[in-house]
Amino acid sequence: MTFEKIWERIKNETKINNFTELARVAKTTHQYVSRKKKANDFPIKWAYLVAKKYGLSTEWILTGKGPKRLDQQTTRESYENEFLELVDEWLTELTRKEPRRAEWFRYQFEDSFPGFKEWMKRREAQGQGEGDTNRNVA
Repeated sequence: MTFEKIWERIKNETKINNFTELARVAKTTHQYVSRKKKANDFPIKWAYLVAKKYGLSTEWILTGKGPKRLDQQTTRESYENEFLELVDEWLTELTRKEPRRAEWFRYQFEDSFPGFKEWMKRREAQGQGEGDTNRNVA
């Protein structure tokens, strides 16, 4: 997963043609994009934001594998469930070895997806605390 390959996929499938446009979509600065390119580090959050704006698959942007567009997925729900199962399996394995990693994962996830953090706050305010879920991560 190199910055250059991801960048090429984005330029070929979107109207994003320069780092200023990428920065606008990624909610960052042109300078920060340039620093990330030099470090060969394309943040997953940026791929997610580009995918969301242009109807692309985040996985395809990052890896070049799978369907490019969300509307090309035969069964999006199946795809999402498969992905969530893989994340759950990975996190379970990770936390079995290092239990504190579950907390690390949560903070990383909330940082990458602030909407999730807001959703959790609303959920807790409605009296549906964490202990009420049927699905426990880790």
